[in-house]
Amino acid sequence: MMTFLSVITLLLALSAVGLMTYVHMRIFNRPYFGKEHSSQPDVVSQIKPKHIFVRHLEARHWWELWMGSFLVRFFSRENPEVRERKTFAHLFVPDEKFSKPYPLVIYTHGNGATIQEATAWLEHLVAAGYALLVCEYRGFGEAGGHPERSLINRDLCYFYDEALRTGYVDERRISVYGRSLGGGVACDLAARRPFQALILESSYFDIREILGTKHLPDYILLGKDFACGKVVETFQGKILLLHGQHDTVSPCSQSVKLKSANPAATLKVFDADHSNIYQKAEYKEYVLQWLKS
Repeated sequence: MMTFLSVITLLLALSAVGLMTYVHMRIFNRPYFGKEHSSQPDVVSQIKPKHIFVRHLEARHWWELWMGSFLVRFFSRENPEVRERKTFAHLFVPDEKFSKPYPLVIYTHGNGATIQEATAWLEHLVAAGYALLVCEYRGFGEAGGHPERSLINRDLCYFYDEALRTGYVDERRISVYGRSLGGGVACDLAARRPFQALILESSYFDIREILGTKHLPDYILLGKDFACGKVVETFQGKILLLHGQHDTVSPCSQSVKLKSANPAATLKVFDADHSNIYQKAEYKEYVLQWLKS
């Protein structure tokens, strides 16, 4: 009997070590978010941020420290490097020929993107006189931690407040601009901070309605309750919905459904798919003119 209990205890201990090592690798070390899943062009921004805001994440639990990096490297073929426990945001401001305070656009990027790529897609906004705040999500790119919805929202509220403290931002003219997965992030932020305008590109009414489509990896289930419909329905400012008619990741019908939730919203459909809508010159010009209006 004692032998049997000893074997069971040993097996349970080994199972616990294996499980904790797996969790440590998947959540806190392996950089498997962002560019690894990206289908976007490899672009680099030519502009430099005026401010870089850093938010240090919560302290690790005792069991995380107990696991340490030794077991991670022992069990992992990829031998991952431990990322710092922080996330960050970049604030870009226009040239001095524009008078401050500047209108601000807060951009929340989609899955498969990083803060560096997102900035390159939006340089035209800075050139037109807009301040731009691009936030990195936990677990994406070079940020540490794990992309949990409530914590991402907390981080973005922090970056929003920090941007206002710089004195560069006109608090009466702040817009939030979410692409794809970032649409849910943008709507979460719009529910907790004031905005003049909300822009949703290639987004969704409720993310659970598109979970069966391709290109959505397993970790997206952590945000399975991401929903834009409720926020769009009650949002008091201007709303712009943008979609590609050939989108197979998040079908255009999702934006049509968002439009039905708030008939005052503007819906613009482009001859594009999910991954190239923002690359079109007419798309950029349309968004810029809508913001100026």
